[in-house]
Amino acid sequence: MKKLVLLALVALFIPSIATAQCNPPADLHWHSSYIVPPTADIFAGATIGWYELVPCFSTTSTLCIFGVDEQGWVFGEDHLLCYGPYEEPEGACYGFWYLDITAAIDAPVGLVNNVEIRLTHCETDVCMVDCYQDMMPVAVTVVTPPPEIEIFQDTLTNVDLGVNEAFIPFEICNGDPAADPRDYDYRITSLGYVGAAINQTGELLDVPAGSCEYVYGIVDASAAAECDYDTLTIIGFFDATGPGGIYDTCVQVIHVIQPLPVPLFTTPVVTIMVLAMVLAAAVIMRRRVASKA
Repeated sequence: MKKLVLLALVALFIPSIATAQCNPPADLHWHSSYIVPPTADIFAGATIGWYELVPCFSTTSTLCIFGVDEQGWVFGEDHLLCYGPYEEPEGACYGFWYLDITAAIDAPVGLVNNVEIRLTHCETDVCMVDCYQDMMPVAVTVVTPPPEIEIFQDTLTNVDLGVNEAFIPFEICNGDPAADPRDYDYRITSLGYVGAAINQTGELLDVPAGSCEYVYGIVDASAAAECDYDTLTIIGFFDATGPGGIYDTCVQVIHVIQPLPVPLFTTPVVTIMVLAMVLAAAVIMRRRVASKA
């Protein structure tokens, strides 16, 4: 009987104990104009972030932004950190804050990880994770990663008239963050309307997963005329010597233009020159006055 009474007393006081542990100094909530989208896509091994989080509080408070998820992925460096106190007796909204999460390398395509971005306060520099007052849910879906090779370029690149080595950039990407470093072979050609036709080859070695590197086609525009156009084509290969080598290709147009003149007498330059002249005149006048004295 005594045990039953004791258990009843413990059960009676548990809610008050929990309430005492969760005693936030202010009402916290997410700003209604910065609610994150309810869904997001991610590649296995990639990182996704929410970079416009705006917490609001009703009076002076500390802040902690943290995340929880179903799959145990890794949250970024701002996860569980404490900030403040922010001395705002009338309340305020502070932005921007961010939180990111990295998917597991072996996350299968189609997996949905339900993430919650939560807002709470801190006590003695401890994020009170069990006392959060607001949260935003996001269903993060693992999608098919980028191909083994992707090439990107500007649609149009202007080349200054008379330049004998114009470097035209192309970007070759190993876009899959879960991939191994990759080697790429490439060839860049032109039609020969600006300078002699080019046929340049090269290779990129050990391009890290999830990153890109630049290669350049070099065109001689020293004998070109203004408004001349040419077309550069790149084809890049991954595993070019293997069966069914994977490739990507892109085309970029170049346009020969007059070099833009560099303005000499801009407003800042004129201002500095006037100030220098005034100071010089003041020094000369002072010397003359001193010599007459």
